[in-house]
Amino acid sequence: MRKRVVITTPFPTAEDLAETYGISKTRLRRLKAMAEEILANRSKESRNSPTTGVKRKRKASSGA
Repeated sequence: MRKRVVITTPFPTAEDLAETYGISKTRLRRLKAMAEEILANRSKESRNSPTTGVKRKRKASSGA
């Protein structure tokens, strides 16, 4: 059985990461726009997918 993991530290923001890695504000804006576009396309695809709401079948375990 898997152990449950609880993350208690705060997640860094995009701005924090950009500062740490020396990414310019312009590049950060472009990266955020790209991420938003990808997420928007992904949500459109999931709405249009014929398998939306269908659960996958589990593989039968071969262990004895």
